[in-house]
Amino acid sequence: MESEPRLYDMSFWIKDDGSGNAPEAFFDSVKTKLSQSSGTLTRDRRLEKRMLAYPIQKQTTAWWAEMQFTMLPQQLLAFKDALKYEDAILRKVINVIEQKTKRKKARTPLASRVAGTQQRSEITAKQGKEVDAELDTKLKQILETE
Repeated sequence: MESEPRLYDMSFWIKDDGSGNAPEAFFDSVKTKLSQSSGTLTRDRRLEKRMLAYPIQKQTTAWWAEMQFTMLPQQLLAFKDALKYEDAILRKVINVIEQKTKRKKARTPLASRVAGTQQRSEITAKQGKEVDAELDTKLKQILETE
């Protein structure tokens, strides 16, 4: 079992009761269930009323909510179970947010990069001169044979 908390993102639809007011009380109850499941809320988004693309449980409008939280993976199942029987939630999805550590590339000093570029240009210049010399000798040979 992992002993380090992970970052999760939960997006869900809440039923519209038709009053026109956001169901803040229900959103607060979801936050309470999160804290009861030993989760820590890191970010939440204000509820927005939106039209659904298709009816869900005969609802055509609903409230969209998002929240990010940290929790131990073994406690996530208890949180999901707590939300499982909530009638006000139409749909929900919980995603794991992978926290990648950024590695910085070791940069080569500017002087060595410039020196490398100069060496490459000198090599190509030498190769170009050699190719020109070969072409000149072949052209002389062709012209002498005629």
